[in-house]
Amino acid sequence: TVDAGEFIAIVGRSGNGKSTLINMVAGLIRPTSGTVSVAGRNVADLGDKALSVLRNRTIGFVTQSQTLLGNLTVLDNVILPATMFPEPLPFAQNAEATDAVAQAAATNDEAAADSAVDPFMPDVIAPITDQENPPSNTAASRSDLFATRARTLFTQLGVADLADSYPRELSGGEMRRVSIARALMNQPSLLIADEPTTALDVTIQAQILELLQQLSQDMGMSILLITHNFGVVAETCQRTSVMYAGKVVETGETRELLRSARHPYSRALIRSIPGGGARGSRLETIPGSPPALFEPPASCMFAPRCPYADETCRTGYPAMADCGDGHLAACFKPLTEEVSAHV
Repeated sequence: TVDAGEFIAIVGRSGNGKSTLINMVAGLIRPTSGTVSVAGRNVADLGDKALSVLRNRTIGFVTQSQTLLGNLTVLDNVILPATMFPEPLPFAQNAEATDAVAQAAATNDEAAADSAVDPFMPDVIAPITDQENPPSNTAASRSDLFATRARTLFTQLGVADLADSYPRELSGGEMRRVSIARALMNQPSLLIADEPTTALDVTIQAQILELLQQLSQDMGMSILLITHNFGVVAETCQRTSVMYAGKVVETGETRELLRSARHPYSRALIRSIPGGGARGSRLETIPGSPPALFEPPASCMFAPRCPYADETCRTGYPAMADCGDGHLAACFKPLTEEVSAHV
């Protein structure tokens, strides 16, 4: 569960299911079991148009890959999400009333949403013929409002001079900051950030993280951060969850988890980074390889690599156990000593 205004991190090595998890939250992948609810709605129950509205108005998504449109300027790329649906945006409460598509999405009326005529998502082959009366949320009719919002974000992210540039003219770090601006354009209530500070220098990284924290506090925006950087986690996130082989194996308040990780995998992960163990200690490695997820074992998935595993660990899968103060770990033999982390 991610509460309003909460900043949560998901950590774990590559291939452990972090990106798959956030794709399920965004409705890009359907879960094979369990449910994912966003803003009180089961994502798997929503139709295509209702999902599109959810992603556009409720969720902001910063992906690892470059997703800017090469034929649009930076400004137009960032403004684009605001023009897609007529539902009023938080920074434009005086916009005209929404049509049947937005109303159906707000009331979770999937049938109405799928059957309603949507002038903002026309057939890709048919041209838009009514140029004299453009809908209220198009760039043509709201250009000043949208441009002001976009340029404010550019200034906050340090790319104010790039508004008229094209994606091909940007560096990797500039591309990343523009992508963050686009994700924030519609003031989403949930921001999913997949390695948002990759390719950024330390100064810009700190600036962006400070901005995200401020937005989370001021607007009640929830943030789900995917990262390998425990330094970022320690400085910004209130809670942290550790994933291994497609499952969350430990979750808790960030400082407590870094200081006293209970699951052996979490402990090994922290100790394998510079500064993660006791001062002067050698960096640790995790022996072995993760299990094949297409044929997962019925036992604890970390047991073959765990130095504390016994027969119990190799014959059953542990449930999440409460270690106190909301700190949970899926382990038959949770650790007790402190990590002595200097992250």
